[in-house]
Amino acid sequence: MADAIGEKRLDIVIDDGCHSNESIEITFQAVAPYLAPEFVYFIEDNYDTYDLLSQKFPDYCWQTRSEMTIITNL
Repeated sequence: MADAIGEKRLDIVIDDGCHSNESIEITFQAVAPYLAPEFVYFIEDNYDTYDLLSQKFPDYCWQTRSEMTIITNL
């Protein structure tokens, strides 16, 4: 089945968008189906992301460093 980006998957994603929790969650949900088996997903400039989204998406490994949240496969 072809998708919007063809057969390729995303290895690295940097979310440096609106920085609101709602927009970060919407973006992650939209991008998640296209992530490669091994990926790194960075979310910049938001202190609350880790606390809010790591509970909603426990199938990923979540790390936080101040305003940077990093998501990878478990």
